[in-house]
Amino acid sequence: MDLKPYYDKVLSLQAKTQGVMAKIDDALKLGTAEGDEQALAMQGELEAALAEQEKAESFYNTLLKGSKTATNPVKNFLPVEQTEIEEEEDKSPKVMKLPEFQALTPKERLAYVNAGGKIED
Repeated sequence: MDLKPYYDKVLSLQAKTQGVMAKIDDALKLGTAEGDEQALAMQGELEAALAEQEKAESFYNTLLKGSKTATNPVKNFLPVEQTEIEEEEDKSPKVMKLPEFQALTPKERLAYVNAGGKIED
Protein backbone atom coordinates (compact mmCIF):
# COMPACT_ATOMS: atom_id res chain seq x y z
CA MET A 1 0.00 0.00 0.00
CA ASP A 2 1.33 3.42 -0.96
CA LEU A 3 1.15 5.63 2.14
CA LYS A 4 2.58 8.73 0.48
CA PRO A 5 -0.79 10.44 -0.19
CA TYR A 6 -1.75 10.01 3.46
CA TYR A 7 1.62 11.30 4.64
CA ASP A 8 1.32 14.28 2.29
CA LYS A 9 -2.09 15.02 3.82
CA VAL A 10 -0.54 15.01 7.31
CA LEU A 11 2.21 17.39 6.16
CA SER A 12 -0.37 19.67 4.56
CA LEU A 13 -2.42 19.84 7.75
CA GLN A 14 0.71 20.45 9.85
CA ALA A 15 1.56 23.37 7.57
CA LYS A 16 -2.01 24.68 7.93
CA THR A 17 -1.70 24.56 11.73
CA GLN A 18 1.65 26.33 11.60
CA GLY A 19 0.08 29.01 9.37
CA VAL A 20 -2.65 29.69 11.93
CA MET A 21 -0.05 29.84 14.70
CA ALA A 22 2.01 32.30 12.66
CA LYS A 23 -1.05 34.57 12.26
CA ILE A 24 -1.64 34.43 16.02
CA ASP A 25 2.01 35.24 16.64
CA ASP A 26 1.86 38.19 14.23
CA ALA A 27 -1.22 39.53 16.00
CA LEU A 28 0.42 39.23 19.41
CA LYS A 29 3.57 40.94 18.18
CA LEU A 30 1.53 44.07 17.48
CA GLY A 31 1.62 44.66 21.21
CA THR A 32 -1.80 46.28 21.20
CA ALA A 33 -5.13 45.42 22.73
CA GLU A 34 -6.51 44.92 19.21
CA GLY A 35 -3.69 42.50 18.42
CA ASP A 36 -4.43 40.53 21.56
CA GLU A 37 -8.13 40.38 20.63
CA GLN A 38 -7.26 39.19 17.09
CA ALA A 39 -5.05 36.44 18.54
CA LEU A 40 -7.76 35.31 20.94
CA ALA A 41 -10.33 35.35 18.14
CA MET A 42 -8.21 32.82 16.21
CA GLN A 43 -8.29 30.28 19.05
CA GLY A 44 -11.20 28.41 17.47
CA GLU A 45 -9.44 28.31 14.11
CA LEU A 46 -6.31 26.92 15.79
CA GLU A 47 -8.27 24.29 17.71
CA ALA A 48 -10.03 23.17 14.52
CA ALA A 49 -6.73 22.96 12.63
CA LEU A 50 -5.14 20.97 15.46
CA ALA A 51 -8.07 18.56 15.66
CA GLU A 52 -7.96 17.96 11.91
CA GLN A 53 -4.18 17.47 12.04
CA GLU A 54 -4.37 15.03 14.97
CA LYS A 55 -7.09 13.00 13.23
CA ALA A 56 -4.99 12.73 10.05
CA GLU A 57 -1.85 11.80 12.04
CA SER A 58 -3.73 9.13 13.96
CA PHE A 59 -5.13 7.66 10.74
CA TYR A 60 -1.71 7.70 9.07
CA ASN A 61 -0.09 6.00 12.10
CA THR A 62 -2.77 3.30 12.03
CA LEU A 63 -2.15 2.71 8.33
CA LEU A 64 1.59 2.61 8.95
CA LYS A 65 1.17 0.08 11.74
CA GLY A 66 -1.09 -2.05 9.54
CA SER A 67 1.37 -2.02 6.66
CA LYS A 68 4.10 -3.46 8.88
CA THR A 69 2.15 -6.62 9.59
CA ALA A 70 3.12 -8.26 6.32
CA THR A 71 3.26 -12.03 6.02
CA ASN A 72 7.05 -11.85 5.94
CA PRO A 73 8.13 -9.37 8.66
CA VAL A 74 11.77 -9.61 7.59
CA LYS A 75 10.91 -7.54 4.51
CA ASN A 76 10.23 -4.61 6.86
CA PHE A 77 13.85 -4.61 7.99
CA LEU A 78 15.98 -5.72 5.03
CA PRO A 79 16.65 -3.37 2.15
CA VAL A 80 16.04 -4.76 -1.32
CA GLU A 81 19.75 -4.57 -2.11
CA GLN A 82 20.51 -6.93 0.79
CA THR A 83 18.32 -9.70 -0.59
CA GLU A 84 19.89 -9.31 -4.02
CA ILE A 85 23.37 -9.63 -2.51
CA GLU A 86 22.39 -12.82 -0.70
CA GLU A 87 21.11 -14.33 -3.95
CA GLU A 88 24.39 -13.49 -5.67
CA GLU A 89 26.38 -15.08 -2.83
CA ASP A 90 24.44 -18.31 -3.28
CA LYS A 91 25.75 -18.47 -6.87
CA SER A 92 29.38 -18.29 -5.74
CA PRO A 93 31.39 -21.51 -5.87
CA LYS A 94 31.21 -23.66 -2.75
CA VAL A 95 34.79 -24.91 -3.12
CA MET A 96 37.77 -22.58 -3.59
CA LYS A 97 41.48 -23.24 -3.86
CA LEU A 98 43.65 -21.89 -1.02
CA PRO A 99 45.53 -19.33 -3.19
CA GLU A 100 42.21 -17.94 -4.45
CA PHE A 101 40.93 -17.71 -0.89
CA GLN A 102 44.09 -15.93 0.27
CA ALA A 103 43.67 -13.37 -2.52
CA LEU A 104 40.31 -12.28 -1.05
CA THR A 105 39.98 -9.41 1.40
CA PRO A 106 39.28 -10.36 5.02
CA LYS A 107 35.67 -9.22 4.60
CA GLU A 108 35.24 -11.36 1.47
CA ARG A 109 36.81 -14.34 3.25
CA LEU A 110 34.40 -14.04 6.14
CA ALA A 111 31.41 -13.76 3.80
CA TYR A 112 32.60 -16.79 1.83
CA VAL A 113 33.05 -18.95 4.92
CA ASN A 114 29.74 -17.78 6.44
CA ALA A 115 27.99 -18.70 3.16
CA GLY A 116 29.21 -22.27 3.60
CA GLY A 117 32.20 -22.09 1.25
CA LYS A 118 34.93 -24.73 1.50
CA ILE A 119 38.67 -24.33 0.95
CA GLU A 120 40.91 -26.90 -0.79
CA ASP A 121 44.69 -27.15 -0.83
